[in-house]
Amino acid sequence: MKITELAIKRPVSMTMVVMIFVVLGLFGYSKIGADLFPKANLPIVTVIAFYPGAGAQESESQVVDPIEEAVSSISGLKKTSTWINEGVTISALEFSMSTNADNATADVQKAVDAVQAKLPQDLEKPVVQKIDMNANAIVTLAVSGNRPLNEVYDIAVDKIKSRLETLSGVAAINII
Repeated sequence: MKITELAIKRPVSMTMVVMIFVVLGLFGYSKIGADLFPKANLPIVTVIAFYPGAGAQESESQVVDPIEEAVSSISGLKKTSTWINEGVTISALEFSMSTNADNATADVQKAVDAVQAKLPQDLEKPVVQKIDMNANAIVTLAVSGNRPLNEVYDIAVDKIKSRLETLSGVAAINII
């Protein structure tokens, strides 16, 4: 009851109190940062193995099964997904959010190195990579010209790529 009495007896005071809250709210709203693409660093590590000439069943039994068995005991491992094509296998290892991605990558590399003796001799050394969800492409360029396609490709690789790699802040350049 005291607030209503105060509001009735002193309307100017109550208006000033309300205005203070409005000004504080507007000031706070202007300082709130909003990001359209918030950083979400999911710890995902991939293991890519090239086994030239091997079929899907052979790759699964001789490559995927030993690698999955070796990495299954790593702490924080949440989910394993594997894709097998002729001559290549890709295993994506998803870890819990509390897992450090760099430590998980090192643990996966150790596990893959430990099982290397069980893998086929023709298998190229498996590549272990950490996937950084925040490292999306900033610039995509398309190159075309009146020359044959192989010459345009050579120009893109020899001249454009080499010049772009010298710029600071460039992490990687992929030419497809």
